[in-house]
Amino acid sequence: MTQYTVTIESQPGESTTILRVETTPRPRIVEVTVRAGADGVVCSTALPPVDLAKIADAFGGPGAAEPTAPPQAGGPAQLTAAPGAAGPGQSTRGRQDPSPPPGAADERTTRNYRRMPEVAGLVRAYREAVSVTELARRYGVPRHTMNAWLGRLRREGVIERR
Repeated sequence: MTQYTVTIESQPGESTTILRVETTPRPRIVEVTVRAGADGVVCSTALPPVDLAKIADAFGGPGAAEPTAPPQAGGPAQLTAAPGAAGPGQSTRGRQDPSPPPGAADERTTRNYRRMPEVAGLVRAYREAVSVTELARRYGVPRHTMNAWLGRLRREGVIERR
């Protein structure tokens, strides 16, 4: 995965906007950071207008706009891009990147839920178990998952609270 870090400064000493762009599987901005200027204040009026879609499109491959614009004194915001500036798998602050490994991007949009086991077996185990923790261990799930299953069975009138 190729990553770029784009730093936008309208004037030296003012607020800085930092964008992290990933280009695989398609160009997208995955992190936006705003840092206070020399006066220690972040003010929305001091931030340069930024079209995030155009910046992402600039990393679109052959024929795309060049990601680095030459500095212009008193002109629009200055864009500076450095390939892999943040380092693969790391954010601009040096933490591990929370994004999934390559090829797993679609998994991020769906959430895996544990299916509740057969009701009769769970009810039998519930009646035999000393605690919810013991029951959760028996089924290999976190306590909160077991509590959710038991709550569902209580709402349906299958079991009663102990």
